[in-house]
Amino acid sequence: MRRLWSVFAIFLLAAASFLARAQAFPPAEPILDYIAENRDDVAVLCYTAGESNPAFALNAQEPFPLASTYKLVVLAEMARQIDAGMIDPDEEIPLEAVNAYWLPGTDGGAHQAWLDTLAPDQDAVTLANVAYAMIAYSSNAAPDALLSKLGRDGFPELFDELGLENTDLPSGSYLGLYLAFDNHETGQVDPESLDRDSLLATRQHLENRYLADAEWREAELAYQQRKLDSLLDDPEAAAAELEKQAAYLAAFDNRGSARDMLTIMEAAFHGDVFAGAGQQFMQSILNWLMDVNPANRQVYDYLAAKGGSLPAILTGTWYVKPQGGEPLALAVFYRDLSPELWSEWVGTFAHQGLELRAVAGGEGCAVFEELAAVMPDSLDNELLR
Repeated sequence: MRRLWSVFAIFLLAAASFLARAQAFPPAEPILDYIAENRDDVAVLCYTAGESNPAFALNAQEPFPLASTYKLVVLAEMARQIDAGMIDPDEEIPLEAVNAYWLPGTDGGAHQAWLDTLAPDQDAVTLANVAYAMIAYSSNAAPDALLSKLGRDGFPELFDELGLENTDLPSGSYLGLYLAFDNHETGQVDPESLDRDSLLATRQHLENRYLADAEWREAELAYQQRKLDSLLDDPEAAAAELEKQAAYLAAFDNRGSARDMLTIMEAAFHGDVFAGAGQQFMQSILNWLMDVNPANRQVYDYLAAKGGSLPAILTGTWYVKPQGGEPLALAVFYRDLSPELWSEWVGTFAHQGLELRAVAGGEGCAVFEELAAVMPDSLDNELLR
């Protein structure tokens, strides 16, 4: 087990090399078979934007743990506040204010990968740059820093404007979520002893300690490093740790539906929920795969993607318009994956074959036709009418 608290950004960066030329995709058939056999633990929504009937919908309105895909919610609130004149995406904040939320070893190297793109002497970043770190690199420190700026009072209005019905409002930080699971002061928690309300207070308390108490922070950083080193040397202990993390996150990770996440994606490009400034901001962030592989600009008008990965959880969300084609929306969420399968898919990107065939291989939602034929009673028929 090379990574714990893994993130999806690396997976999507690997995908970028495929997208421009749409070739050599991993096979989709094993993933389709898995969905058919585990249909209660997979959510899928695929449709062509503007059409009233989704082409394929499975558990599309059910809340699933989202991992980093939840960061779309934070991005949308930024757009709402930009439109309202409440924040300026070009405002600079100290880099130190972002790094304050960073807990190394818990993000698969995502935050460090973003830091490596900055100038060595850079000490300030724009809010837009922090948003890019959140979406393109999947830094966990970035959304925490942004939430400290945005506040949480405006999210109910955002949810109402977008019509989000099956997604959690933001509560505590990613930092607090990780510290509440295991920290040097209290050790590892038993998820069965917690509920969301009691955990929220614990998360806030531990976040405050980490941010305000330098001695406590240093002790925590040393503790996390010792733990990571020991797990890297002990595969059996790492496997057991992965299962404990999976149980905790299944209960307490932010949840949302495939339909809600695609609603956010679509609002970034169409409709009137966001004005021009808000939409332009979201598009500049969500089209990050254009930056990773500039050849994509010759093939796509827009190529928006956000995914997430935490133990036993994988999520992928796409909103793609090929030049001369129609926009395609796709979300595929998995939960309760076995440790072995999760590790295999994270390491090989095997599950990416299905998504890439849909968004970049020219098949679109037709990739799900055979699946629909073998499980018609499991589909979200109310969405398909």
